[in-house]
Amino acid sequence: MSDLHSNDRALVDEVMGLLRGQDELGQGAHIVRALELVAQEADARISSQFEILGGLGSTIELSGYSYSAFLTVYRFLLAKAIYHRYFANANGTWATFMYSKKLLPTEICMNTELDIAEVNLVLGDLSYSKKCNRLPPMYFGIIDHEDLPDYVMIPERFIGSDGPAQWLRVQAARSPEQFLRNVSQELGSNFVELVASRLRDAGFLVGTNVSLKCVSAELPDIDLLVISREATLGYYVIACEVKATLPATWAKDYLRVLGAGGLPKAFTQVRSVLAALGTDNGVDFLVDHILSLDKNPIREGLILVQGLIVTPQNSGMFFDEMSKRIRVIDYHTLSLLLSRSDGDLLYILKTMDALRDLFDVEAEKLSVNVGGFSATYDAVAYDAASGPDFLVDFPTVSWKSAGRDVEVAEEFYREGGSPFDVLRHLKLHRNMDRPQ
Repeated sequence: MSDLHSNDRALVDEVMGLLRGQDELGQGAHIVRALELVAQEADARISSQFEILGGLGSTIELSGYSYSAFLTVYRFLLAKAIYHRYFANANGTWATFMYSKKLLPTEICMNTELDIAEVNLVLGDLSYSKKCNRLPPMYFGIIDHEDLPDYVMIPERFIGSDGPAQWLRVQAARSPEQFLRNVSQELGSNFVELVASRLRDAGFLVGTNVSLKCVSAELPDIDLLVISREATLGYYVIACEVKATLPATWAKDYLRVLGAGGLPKAFTQVRSVLAALGTDNGVDFLVDHILSLDKNPIREGLILVQGLIVTPQNSGMFFDEMSKRIRVIDYHTLSLLLSRSDGDLLYILKTMDALRDLFDVEAEKLSVNVGGFSATYDAVAYDAASGPDFLVDFPTVSWKSAGRDVEVAEEFYREGGSPFDVLRHLKLHRNMDRPQ
């Protein structure tokens, strides 16, 4: 069933076959095997979520428990939610479940070896109750109603939300100072390194937290300075600002990204960096930095520079004017694109340019009346019968691994090409654009 959101069809079929017509609780070989399989799916889901704080090996400490303790409890509960959803789908029942507030912490302790005090604190931060101090209920995957002896979980809701991101939002709201002190800096630095590792794996030279103090004392550091060796050009340099903003859940989260310290600041920083790199001092800095990273530098050519903003999700991709001049891309899309590119920079740049059109859908106004009030909002409009295919993928190309980059360069120079030909093309285009 496609609504199970699993990429492993064989896993889905096996779990469904194991649970169909069987007991949901108790002991049995079908339960043991099903739990093994759903644990695999839980791990796969967590790997695609906003988990960038070091996983189970994290050393981050919070009020009364560690981040690794949270992740251990969350992984256990995620596997349970996946199991019960599969059972409901296999047997045509409702996928809603209740867990005893007394027995669930004990069960978690027995299966994880965590201290029960830690487990109860984690459950408190994962559950929506009167103690939540007006935090939005969508940040929580479990309901802790004071009049009920059980935790209430809707597995679909728990599975569908990005648990680590929701938990981080709760921590930031409940203990802002502790979040800034213990979490925020590591969140940013880990995200920078995560993006850097994907770019390095794709064959690019990457510098992290690159200081521009030698150019100007007022300039911010460049989170990532990405360098691509282009034999027919010289070097293509991308100055990346990496924003580890927490993935948004609802409208106010998206609006917060527009705040002064969010994406507008990122655009401002990238613009100031690009302007500085265009000065004489900036050019000298670029040459020195390239020579420090490239042990076999290209002897002559051009250095082209552009800006890029990387976010955890697509926030900012559709900023009307700003994102047309400075590309914005989310980490998961960038990772997929890099994995398909085989180091082909032109393929990457062209695909990023096409993303706005690829995801450009028409919106229509919808209205709803609630209690005498009318609310009008924009919604995606499409033909429900044919409907768009929202699963987007990029074709895999062969470039560096097949030696195509070397072949193209050899042919280019054999036919009399020069890295400086691009200047003549730019001049031609400027003249064509100029009014006659």
